[in-house]
Amino acid sequence: MPKNLTIASIVAPVILALFNTSIFGYQGLTSYFGFTIFALVVFLLSVYASDKILIPFPVFIFSGLVIYVSLHGVVLRNFNLTHYYWICSLVFLWAIAMNRENKIFAPMVFSVLSYTAAIESLIVLMQWMKWLPSKNDFFSCTGTWQNPNVTAMFLSMCIYAVLQKLTASKKKSFLYFTLTIILLAVVALQCRTAILAVLLFLIGHFMRKGSATNALIKKQNNLKPLLIIGCVLILFSLLLAFKFKIASTSGRLTVWKNSIQLILQKPISGYGIGMFEKEYNFFIAQHNNPSNDYVNMPYNDFLEFGVEGGIIAILLWFVFVVSVIYYRYKKNYSLLPVIAFLIIEITNFGFQAIPVFALFLLYCLLPENDGMKRKQAGNTLFC
Repeated sequence: MPKNLTIASIVAPVILALFNTSIFGYQGLTSYFGFTIFALVVFLLSVYASDKILIPFPVFIFSGLVIYVSLHGVVLRNFNLTHYYWICSLVFLWAIAMNRENKIFAPMVFSVLSYTAAIESLIVLMQWMKWLPSKNDFFSCTGTWQNPNVTAMFLSMCIYAVLQKLTASKKKSFLYFTLTIILLAVVALQCRTAILAVLLFLIGHFMRKGSATNALIKKQNNLKPLLIIGCVLILFSLLLAFKFKIASTSGRLTVWKNSIQLILQKPISGYGIGMFEKEYNFFIAQHNNPSNDYVNMPYNDFLEFGVEGGIIAILLWFVFVVSVIYYRYKKNYSLLPVIAFLIIEITNFGFQAIPVFALFLLYCLLPENDGMKRKQAGNTLFC
């Protein structure tokens, strides 16, 4: 089988994870099966097409995490769809590792993601203008997912791909158009986390070596412009959190507080992978703790992992993230995709947002575009 066809198929699990339909009853199952099945397919294709396999160390650390998650399910006798999801995420990461050295891999992935983001953004904007029906009656626009936060976070992560193409491409009109409609779509979806991720990517892009902003800072020989930008970002974050959505922020803080109490009750073993929703709401009913609504996630992946898998799961995930940061730093790749996902999983949810998590796994080992690789480690923060 041609290697180019295998590489082209790598993005398929990410794209298929974007779709929600009622084929399986619950709409999210379409995304789940689309990702898991095609993750296995691209893994088998990659194994068949690969001449030699050199796997970077973050993949082995993630393998350890998934082994722990799987054994955790076996020991507690609650092996479920969430465990299969982690296993398929692992084989997807292995498939990425086996194709990452191909020269056309990064340019092809960035191109496909840019087109996908453009189409998804147009769908969001047409829903907002009432030209298309929303997939959720409670929101004016949601994109192809029922939850607008998932669509917004996915689009914000796609900004990295668009900016990579924008810097390397000579034909920029389509990319500027794509960037513009992504920004409009994220604003229309009203997701605070996605807006923060977009700001991070844009600031990183303008601060990169060779940009006008970077040259201005060096010319002035101080960090005042950077500090001003940082202060604006922090102020905007606080306004989003405490001014415009006070009730939502207050509710999440309550969920975080209760989740910490759950972790303290079973800090080592946890309650079981995929069991947060059941155990949290049982805890609320049992202890009569304050909670506004039925809660199905803590809006913080670290707390979710802590409740479900204990402190060991948190540590393993933390070590994996650090390993990815170290890997990309040593390769002189931008760290912004990792930082953006950290923002997402600390302030919202990353694991359950299937297309977002799949895209993060793709970015973990994805090289920079041709001509974009950094020659100095000091430039790795920026796009």
